Amino acid sequence: MAAAPTKQLTPAHCSQSGSQAPWLCETQLPFGDGVFQMMNVFSVAIVLVVYLIHSEIFLLTAGVMDHWCRRPDSFANLSVDEWKQLAIPVDKNGKYSHCTIREPPDGGAEARVIRCSSWEYDYTPYGHNIVSAWNLVCDRLWLIDIARIVYAAGSMIPLAAATSFADSIGRRTALFITIPAVLISGVASAVPNDLQFFMIVRAVVSASTSALVPPAIALVADVSTIDKFPAYAVAISLLSFILMPVTVLAVHLASTGWVSVQLMVMIPTCLLVVLYYTVIESPIWLLATGHVKEAERAALRAAQMNNVSATVCHELMARQIADLRARGWQTAESSGLWSSGLRTRTVLMCCMWTVLSFGYDTFVTKDGIPAGDVAASLSFALSTVACVASIPFVKHFGLRNAVVVSALGFAVTLTALAGTTYDGGHTLSDSLVVPMRASGCVCFTFFIVMSLKSLPVVTRCRGAAALVASSRFGDTLARLTPRLIGDQSIAMGLAISGALMSLFVIGAELFPFDIDYWMRQHFSRESSSRRPSEGTKRAMRDMLVPLPKEPVQHRPIKTKDRVALSRSTTEPTGEQSAV
Repeated sequence: MAAAPTKQLTPAHCSQSGSQAPWLCETQLPFGDGVFQMMNVFSVAIVLVVYLIHSEIFLLTAGVMDHWCRRPDSFANLSVDEWKQLAIPVDKNGKYSHCTIREPPDGGAEARVIRCSSWEYDYTPYGHNIVSAWNLVCDRLWLIDIARIVYAAGSMIPLAAATSFADSIGRRTALFITIPAVLISGVASAVPNDLQFFMIVRAVVSASTSALVPPAIALVADVSTIDKFPAYAVAISLLSFILMPVTVLAVHLASTGWVSVQLMVMIPTCLLVVLYYTVIESPIWLLATGHVKEAERAALRAAQMNNVSATVCHELMARQIADLRARGWQTAESSGLWSSGLRTRTVLMCCMWTVLSFGYDTFVTKDGIPAGDVAASLSFALSTVACVASIPFVKHFGLRNAVVVSALGFAVTLTALAGTTYDGGHTLSDSLVVPMRASGCVCFTFFIVMSLKSLPVVTRCRGAAALVASSRFGDTLARLTPRLIGDQSIAMGLAISGALMSLFVIGAELFPFDIDYWMRQHFSRESSSRRPSEGTKRAMRDMLVPLPKEPVQHRPIKTKDRVALSRSTTEPTGEQSAV
């Protein structure tokens, strides 16, 4: 095998030059496809479930339940309904006030209305959570938004540092360092005795769970060819978005308060320990950074798992190294996200992920628009079918076209839903929710593939970190928008998302991504190699001779005939000898 370069090196990436084909690992892996890739898919699914659960569980731990001013001891014998009728004013919408009370409570219409100093809560939907523990209602309701912003912002700086570290020390090492931080901070989030400590611990949870995602996704992108990665991305999405809602529902049904919620969330979080046994360092990253010997060892382990012989693996690794040498080498530091060749791509990718997450997290993964149980079930089923059915479309027409078509469908259905919500067309809205969520799922899944495969191997962790940070920023904006736009929040949110997704379509058309061309060429070569050429067909036809119409009588072969036959087959003819 070739010796490793004397300094850390990486191949020039193909997408920066339209005249250069992708690196050989994008179309052919030395260790093949099989169990090794599926173990990585399973590992990424675990990481994403943990990441999503700790993010979504805030809906339970900070869910605002029904509340009203506390009954004084002198009125403690009254039921809740009697107390509300007696002492709680009614607002302009005909609902009991959450924040005011009559003084005195039995003063009737002549009593003055004052602000509450303490509250009672209906614990049925969420149990005893941080809202009831620290009275985060009325004048203190804004603290919930602060806690949400702190959770989102808490991951930004650590995420950038951790993923830059992962591109230097490896995906596997970064995962193994981060997992203990997730486990410790997750347990600690169940013990705070004040809101400030809770926010700090939640910020640590956000930073650690977010730092798990980029190296895990980059690992799958590294060990997948461009034709197989879309299928793996669909498998990861389906596993994540099936396991996460089931886990959240189980936690919601079994929990009695926010402390029990945090502790129950740690049960699936402990599955991260499995990664210590399933994750192998990316041979492609090792090779791209010049660690040839380590790359050979990792590739042989992966080949053994995929039932690929060591001889074949060695031969294909030699081809990979020869491919790198033929391309020339450049230092890894020159391939940063803000280098001259990637700066525009990075800015465009971050903006597009913010826009996509704004609509996707609000109206696809969450109940941003009311829909019936039938529509919700059909949405899930059709989204699954649409993602799976889009894989052949990607192979024949390319990732860009798949993203553009699905994004256009997402934008159109969001805009149509905004119109029907204004007009009160609930039946039409339910019929539009299904294709809206399906197109959103397809766009989200394949834009992950498009984003990661457009980046060099040595910057994929940083690219995935930019993806995670941008999507979290878009999700946070989506959560805060209803407080800003008021009563028409659903219709206005749909209209804003539809307009932003229209810009996303334009961005997808402009996004630098040349691998589609080479992928289609790869598939055309594969299909043509399976079909015989016209010259081969003509040669085969010339070899055919007409069969005799009558049976041919053969005389018995004698000993001298056998001798002559053996000589004619072993001795070259005069013409052959001359050649």
